[in-house]
Amino acid sequence: LPFYLESIGDYDCDESFFVDRCGYNTCLLIYTLSGEGRIRYEEEEYTTCAGELIVLNCNRHQYYATKGERWHFLWLHINGKRAFDYTDLLNITSCKPLYLGNRILFQTIYEKLRLLVQRFDAIEEMEISLELQMLFTNIIRIKGTQDLNSRFQNYKQEIGEIIAYMQQMYQKDLTVEHLAERCHLSKSFFSKVFKAYTGHTPYDFLLEIRLKQVQKMLLETTESIAEIAKICGFADSKNLIF
Repeated sequence: LPFYLESIGDYDCDESFFVDRCGYNTCLLIYTLSGEGRIRYEEEEYTTCAGELIVLNCNRHQYYATKGERWHFLWLHINGKRAFDYTDLLNITSCKPLYLGNRILFQTIYEKLRLLVQRFDAIEEMEISLELQMLFTNIIRIKGTQDLNSRFQNYKQEIGEIIAYMQQMYQKDLTVEHLAERCHLSKSFFSKVFKAYTGHTPYDFLLEIRLKQVQKMLLETTESIAEIAKICGFADSKNLIF
């Protein structure tokens, strides 16, 4: 099987807790419920807080300990060829803790794994492997999104300026190519940056601006729908969708 669970646990530790080791042939997932932990791994040191997950290859030297008075965390020791591949993929740029946001993601799978282990047989072993694959896949997806958003932080000013430009020039024929050129970015990269900041594609964002203006004009003017559509940048009033 690509993944199998070696051990699982829930630790609520005081300030005396620490682990200092290497050469332990498993991958370790630590998810913090409360308090803080101090992690030293790959010559870097991190603090992990509530809602954060850290993934370690225990063949390499690792040190982790309570930071402060208490540290409450869930942990999984996982083995299998794919476990090490996924761990290396997660840590390819940085081993720093990953904020999962919704603790239900990890805790739900943790509880399911704990119950499966209690009635362990061949069927449960396959189900455990599938659950672990799902967990790793979700973690990689979350990390990919956070890395992407972090990469785009340098473009905050450009996106703010282009949003102001769209709000002012919504009546014009604003193409994605034109907006990208104003930011001195390629069309595809601009679209990714814009969606990372706004949650919308440039087209959908512009459409929302235009529709809000149409609604405003319908309430405040006596212009026909066809004329309002033209003023607000629509080629035809049939394109209006409320």
